[in-house]
Order: sequence, then C-alpha cells, then structure tokens
Amino acid sequence: MWLAPGRANLMGEHTDYNDGFVLPFALGQGVTAAAARRPGRRLTVCSRQEPGDAVEVNWTAWRPAG
Repeated sequence: MWLAPGRANLMGEHTDYNDGFVLPFALGQGVTAAAARRPGRRLTVCSRQEPGDAVEVNWTAWRPAG
C-alpha cells in the first residue's frame, strides 16, 4: 500500500528546478494505492469513491506505449 499526499503550488509551477521562487503547500487530500498478487493475467482497477465501477484489463494484451 502506498500514500501520496496532496500538494499544490500557489505560484512557481515548474520553476523550482530552475532556481526560481515557489510557494508549495500541502492539501488534506491524497491518493492511496494498494496492489496484491492474484492468479491469471487480469488487472482489476477500482475506486473507493466509485465502488461499483471496477474495470478489468487483460494483462496479456497490454503493450506499453513507445
């Protein structure tokens, strides 16, 4: 399980790596992801916000872009 806390930049988007001024702040929201092994070659993606809308993907047919 992983948690990525929310963050926003009030000013300075994409300037921090160019030695510019930034004003980031934390948000109360975040993203949590969990993964577990299962038999077969299917990937199931679901959301706690939309629990009835799970999506199944055939992993064998998946090809990375590029």
